[in-house]
Amino acid sequence: MHGAIGFQDYWLKLQGYKQKMWREGKNLLQLIVDQCFEKDIDVCTITSEEFEIPKGSVHDRIGYLEKQSMNLPRAYKFGKLGENILIINRNEKKIYLINGQTVVIKEDNERFDYLVIGSNQVPNQRNFKDTHTYCNDHNLIKIAEHPKAEHHFGMGFKRLKEQLEEYHAIEGHNAQMIIPKALAFLPKIGKYNKAVNEETIAFAKQHNKPYIAVSDAHDISGIGAAYMQFEEALLNPANEQKFIESLKNIITNRKFSTYEGYQKAMSWLKWTAQFQWGITSYPRGVPEKC
Repeated sequence: MHGAIGFQDYWLKLQGYKQKMWREGKNLLQLIVDQCFEKDIDVCTITSEEFEIPKGSVHDRIGYLEKQSMNLPRAYKFGKLGENILIINRNEKKIYLINGQTVVIKEDNERFDYLVIGSNQVPNQRNFKDTHTYCNDHNLIKIAEHPKAEHHFGMGFKRLKEQLEEYHAIEGHNAQMIIPKALAFLPKIGKYNKAVNEETIAFAKQHNKPYIAVSDAHDISGIGAAYMQFEEALLNPANEQKFIESLKNIITNRKFSTYEGYQKAMSWLKWTAQFQWGITSYPRGVPEKC
């Protein structure tokens, strides 16, 4: 999940999080963690997406959240595994927040999305080959991000088939594809229809490739709309490298099941409307989003 459209004050105010934080006396990290606890989510990737992601900036989402850890209530115990995994305990519950990135690929004068788990410092605007090499060298999990959603920078099945062996899994079910197939004709939003998921899952099964289910949430309420389920004992929390490697093994060896739900229609319409309003009404041009 992303957490919000952006972590800048502009987007947090537009989505109502600034007001919610003031009313409830919580910061953004606590809002996200509490929602994970409520949905029984134990591992969640916080995905950054921007052309430049300087460490410590608002675009470095996991770094932004880490800075807020010092203001958590005493009941919340904070820790880390390396630079890319935050651990928050509250009473009997624990959440691992993992660093992730939608890498911006540039190839054949086109842009494509590429999901990485384990870092948000993968260089953007390289081609697929160079990005695969970088991720291999840095022990990252590589996911073919919404390949069928070519309207939203998916690579398409033809390109995916050519480099299928490079990926650990395919993003098969995306909880944001909520539109019924019968309404696929609608302008813009019709492209986010459930057939995208069905065709992607069929492709993964046909080519004997693991596929994952994700919430892809751009608002906090969407956490857990879709998820993967596996035994906690399969994770190795000894250090960051072993944790990422164990998660990679769970995925590649298919030691998980998927819950393939969808974000609730009203909350989906709300955040997408806020996004469209935000990029058209910002007084000084389009605000940066991460």
